[in-house]
Amino acid sequence: AASFEGCIVEYKIKEAATNRVRIGQLHLANNATNTSLTDQFNETADVGISFSVVENAGDIEIQFTSTDSGNARTMRCLVKRIRA
Repeated sequence: AASFEGCIVEYKIKEAATNRVRIGQLHLANNATNTSLTDQFNETADVGISFSVVENAGDIEIQFTSTDSGNARTMRCLVKRIRA
């Protein structure tokens, strides 16, 4: 049986200056060898956000960068093990 860790993060981003909106879900999976991130979203216009994922000391971290500010930020996500 396969074993992996995963989670779904739902988000809404609204840019204050222009009222551009992005609503989406980040789908994360980790099978102890590979970590993947898929971003499914809808936007009223480009809000300038990009996401990436890294594994740091056994924790999955979602990193995001805003093209408006150029600053990278990190969110940490607790995931639960799912067994098939």
